[in-house]
Amino acid sequence: LAYMLNYNVMTLVGPKAVKVAVPKDYGYKPENLVLDIADIYRNLSHAPALSSDFVAAIAGDGRSYTPELMQKLLHVVGRLGMPQTNHQELQVFFGLVEAKYIQ
Repeated sequence: LAYMLNYNVMTLVGPKAVKVAVPKDYGYKPENLVLDIADIYRNLSHAPALSSDFVAAIAGDGRSYTPELMQKLLHVVGRLGMPQTNHQELQVFFGLVEAKYIQ
């Protein structure tokens, strides 16, 4: 799950983000998708049984995870209007992930 989330974040906000010519024609709403993915990270970070394993799985994803990517996600969701308390929780969580990544 962590790898899938990371990969989707990379695809949506990363350096090679996918662009759809006319998103409205396909019902594609990348802003909503980014906010939903951020909420999944945030909600799973609260699950006591998953939290440390989830942090390790995100940090251990060599294909998609970088601390810079998560900083970009934080920037994007802040710009899209994620509630401040949710944004702060996500920021703290990604700080834990980055600390695990550096270890």
